[in-house]
Amino acid sequence: MTDWKKALEETERLPLFDPGTHDCTVEDIRRTTNPIKRQDTIHLDFRTQDGDLRSVLLMCSGKSEPIAMAKFMRFICAAAGYSSAEDYERFDPEFQLPDAMLGADNAFSRQGATVIGRPIRVHVSRGKPTPDGTDFYRDVVFEALD
Repeated sequence: MTDWKKALEETERLPLFDPGTHDCTVEDIRRTTNPIKRQDTIHLDFRTQDGDLRSVLLMCSGKSEPIAMAKFMRFICAAAGYSSAEDYERFDPEFQLPDAMLGADNAFSRQGATVIGRPIRVHVSRGKPTPDGTDFYRDVVFEALD
């Protein structure tokens, strides 16, 4: 039987960013599964310099998964303070921090390593309209601020 209350809670989200460049701090990272749509989503939540909470959603199911995971990895690199994948890989050659941030038990999670509270720049541009025409997709690029 479907847990409808859980489905509603997991689909509640913060407002999305408007197009532009936003300097923020990382507020929260979580992965949810919508049992109705059978869709996994990574929620990246940020606090803007104005104190507002905003979110970036990465859809991790079907054809979207490779793109979402690549964006998540670029987010982790930038939030950890690295401008390039090569520099990040020297810091984390086994790529354990992304898994730790999604709840895995590994060396980073046991050390309490986190990107929560870290500064980051979020560049948002307007993508294609949503299928229902009521909104638009957001193209997001993350940049290290340190």
